[in-house]
Amino acid sequence: MPETPSTLPQRILEPLTRRNLNGDVYKRESVVESQIISSIGLPDEGVIARAKISDKEAVGFLQEETLVYLIRESAQNQRQLVADILLEILLVRCQRQVDYRIRSLDSDLANEAYAEIMRKLFEKIFGAEGQSDYLQVRFWNALDRIAIDVFRQCNHRREQDEANLLSSPYTAGEETEEVKDEWEQILIGSEHLIPGESRWSSVERKALIEDALQVLGEPTRTAFILHYLEGWQIESKDPDEMTLSKYYQVTPKTIGNWLRKAKSDLKIWRGDHNE
Repeated sequence: MPETPSTLPQRILEPLTRRNLNGDVYKRESVVESQIISSIGLPDEGVIARAKISDKEAVGFLQEETLVYLIRESAQNQRQLVADILLEILLVRCQRQVDYRIRSLDSDLANEAYAEIMRKLFEKIFGAEGQSDYLQVRFWNALDRIAIDVFRQCNHRREQDEANLLSSPYTAGEETEEVKDEWEQILIGSEHLIPGESRWSSVERKALIEDALQVLGEPTRTAFILHYLEGWQIESKDPDEMTLSKYYQVTPKTIGNWLRKAKSDLKIWRGDHNE
């Protein structure tokens, strides 16, 4: 049942409890407190209408710090629909800054980073007492901290994948001849064989493979190596078996799309346009 002025319960502005490095309790800006106090006395539709105002200079505009408080307060008072609508409005406002922070990641990794940033943001908004305090004081600084931390984690993983690639067994000469033949055929095909030779020299083989792999971006490159050279499965019924889906924490369909794209890119690199 929508709230009306006559049915509105008395609501008290919840104080902040977290302290800064100087030991002082965080303090909201006066404008934020004024927005919160004027909003909690409104019926649900009035709060939503104010939250939808996008012009910062307009009367009734609610800052992001205010939205965090109202989202949390609505959820705590079982007004979940209001909380969901306000949260959606807040996320739309966040989109541009989050996209900027993860812009250098490839699309798949960026999608994972975005999801992780949102997860951490939700944890702070809906977490235990005090978890959302800094979001109510300096929302954009808090979001930036989350986004930068997640970006660093994703970028570190990307760098590790690239390092693993450089130390992959395909250059170590430890794989069997059968695996070598299959790997070379999938990766660079037979048309690159030197005329009159049955296979490449080790130097030529290594150079061709490295050239071919440079065509592939991450995480596709490492996934391709793990699947076709290391024998990793895309998915498995064995809960203890490490698979590509588990390793990258994406769906089997996503892994399949990566591998198909890798083959397509390699086909173009080889100049192999015939089926």
